Amino acid sequence: MELSKKEFKPIMVDIYADCCTKLDEETYTDENVIDTSREFINLKIDSDNNLRDFVRLNDAFEIDSFPTILFLDSKFNYISELNGYVEGDYLVEEMFYVLLFDIFSEYDFEDSESESINWTSDLLTALETANKENKIIMIDIYADWCEWCKKLDTETYKDLEVIELSKKFVNLKVDTDNDLLDFQALNEAFGINKIPVILFINADGELVHRIDGYLDADTFKTQIREIKILEKKNKVIEEEIKWENDLGSAFILANNENKIIMVDVYADWCGWCKKLDAETYKDLEVIELSRKFVNLKVDTDNNKSDFDLLNKEFEITGLPAILFMDKDGNLIHRINGYVDSETFKEELKKIDSFSKIIMF
Repeated sequence: MELSKKEFKPIMVDIYADCCTKLDEETYTDENVIDTSREFINLKIDSDNNLRDFVRLNDAFEIDSFPTILFLDSKFNYISELNGYVEGDYLVEEMFYVLLFDIFSEYDFEDSESESINWTSDLLTALETANKENKIIMIDIYADWCEWCKKLDTETYKDLEVIELSKKFVNLKVDTDNDLLDFQALNEAFGINKIPVILFINADGELVHRIDGYLDADTFKTQIREIKILEKKNKVIEEEIKWENDLGSAFILANNENKIIMVDVYADWCGWCKKLDAETYKDLEVIELSRKFVNLKVDTDNNKSDFDLLNKEFEITGLPAILFMDKDGNLIHRINGYVDSETFKEELKKIDSFSKIIMF
């Protein structure tokens, strides 16, 4: 982690056991792999003899097979992973994906450094904007003499992810001393007994959520994310992911709409495939994120022609398999096996970011 921060490189972690030798003998001796590895901080974790680090990684990322290759950033945030043996060409492809994503994230981070939350100072204007843009209003009720209010401004509201998440709201600051009419209206409606108070109301003036007192950035982000989902709930609750069922049609759509294709390769008898459908694909934010892709389901038993084409090209050895292809049929990323909705959402966000680089 220290080297990663110092050298501005992502981390590639090989988590292995003594029985895992094929990667070392074949993949890690590939010249392209060796060359590309110089752009990473490379870490080997022996699951038997480095138990402390293995337990830390397992607690964070649930390592359920060997070998597993994890890609992490300098803050130990998950970027991607590969499970089991992979050939050199496939590993290099994934390494380039990680490097491009890391570059994009770093660019986005630097670009956001000078940003701040966009605050308005009039309640009526905020309500009109919320109604027009179908957004929740985040209202920070404060006073200049309030130390906890100042701490919110100098710490929590300066967090880059908080700034980014705030764009989902109409943001309003109400000074208890200088915005007396707005403060009195809010006090009568919601009972302001101390400050700071952060109210989240909809365009009809109904309270969605409230925070009394100071919160650090991480706690604040957690609550903001929950409110974002509540905001969308009424809009997408009855919706599902829109799936295509023909590979040719998916390619036509991908070319017309300039989108990545997400392919879910499944079978009716596959329990983990059913779990994906029943849980991960029902998540409201997953449904929303899926709109950025052309989504295709391929049944291994009832759509053998498409499955055979995909299997020949990408060697599908287990189900479910989720493939991400560009509009020319090149593999961008793949997920082998079941993933929960939180992990899947992060993958979709990364691939959407990655697509901005390779397609636009």
